[in-house]
Amino acid sequence: MAMLNLLRLGQITGDPDLENKAIGICRAFSGALREYPAAYTQLLVAADYALGPSYEVVVAGDSGADDTRRCCAP
Repeated sequence: MAMLNLLRLGQITGDPDLENKAIGICRAFSGALREYPAAYTQLLVAADYALGPSYEVVVAGDSGADDTRRCCAP
């Protein structure tokens, strides 16, 4: 979970040091991950996120407008 949070925070802030720390976590656990990947599912999710691709979607508009509300309605 820490790796994924560091990756996301690094992307949000534009801080490559955070992303490098996340990669360091993956490297630190790589041996254990190879031995028993089922025990490291969140680490695998983070590795998948790191390898990408990832996308950002921005909805811009008046939050009260019908078209904006339709876009983001649950």
